[in-house]
Amino acid sequence: MFSTRLGRVADKVDTLSEAIEAAEDDRAEQLREQFDYLRKRSVALDIAVVLGALGGGATCAAVLALFIGFLFETTIARVLFILFGLAVLFTLGALVAFVIEMLMAGKGLRAKAKRSGEVLSSGEARRRNINRWL
Repeated sequence: MFSTRLGRVADKVDTLSEAIEAAEDDRAEQLREQFDYLRKRSVALDIAVVLGALGGGATCAAVLALFIGFLFETTIARVLFILFGLAVLFTLGALVAFVIEMLMAGKGLRAKAKRSGEVLSSGEARRRNINRWL
């Protein structure tokens, strides 16, 4: 899921980069602001991916520690506690980073919808019920 979202952001960055090269100065500045916004979203997604991978790795290590402890009939409670705690913390961090990116994406979507709604007459916007969501 994270990589799919990151791919979509990357596609938008590619499109935006081409548009910046062809744009006039005023428009290029607006596009650079959008580019910076997409960069922040990609950083949030990068963090989510790394933390998710670390959470998965810590979970696998905890399972491996269980098997090794059983195999050698050893008590490894402290190791399990640490690994499982890390897994939970990393996964929680990945989810927080993902929520931040989702909120950023939603904010950008609402801003775009609002700009589109401002182009419509107020009667047309009411008819389409756009203002209720903005």
